[in-house]
Amino acid sequence: MIPELLLAATLVAGQDKETNDDRYVSDRITEYVSSRSDNRQARCALAIAYKESRFQQYATNGKYWGIYQLGFAHPTKSSEHSIKRQLRLANSYVLSRYGNWCNAWKHHINHNWY
Repeated sequence: MIPELLLAATLVAGQDKETNDDRYVSDRITEYVSSRSDNRQARCALAIAYKESRFQQYATNGKYWGIYQLGFAHPTKSSEHSIKRQLRLANSYVLSRYGNWCNAWKHHINHNWY
């Protein structure tokens, strides 16, 4: 396993204490990304989500928000914080900018942002 995937697997395997909400979000990420590509890409998507927000759906950091700390498409009502919407937006961003989740994760490792 390449190092970044090993880190991704370790992060989501529960080295930090994980709550039921964390597991729910990580399961949704795995389902969403795996249904569109493969498990390797899902592990990279999980690694980014963990590093960016620790799987917190409502995380904020300045202008960045959500599971993937997106800097665009800010939610204006609570329904726009849905996990499905965040995954759809993040997936679209990652595929258009990096081609796949593992390329985005490699960029994140090298630059501490994606």
